Amino acid sequence: MPGEPSKAPLPLYSRRTFFRLGTVGLASLIAGGVARFLAGPQEPASRLPGPGSIFEPRRDDLLRRWRKRLSSLRLL
Repeated sequence: MPGEPSKAPLPLYSRRTFFRLGTVGLASLIAGGVARFLAGPQEPASRLPGPGSIFEPRRDDLLRRWRKRLSSLRLL
């Protein structure tokens, strides 16, 4: 019937195209590795700055918070 999709096999890459794509992929992996090596070691972006950071709670605040939490349980 004319409305049915053809069941012809999909064309595969020729050997030349396969090796060309493989070579391009391998070259890109090598170039990425070399670029990463030349960039040097990187620190993780998720690390917070040292002590005294505005994102780090103060020791007194932590103690006060835990004292309040424990006093609500009547343990102190």
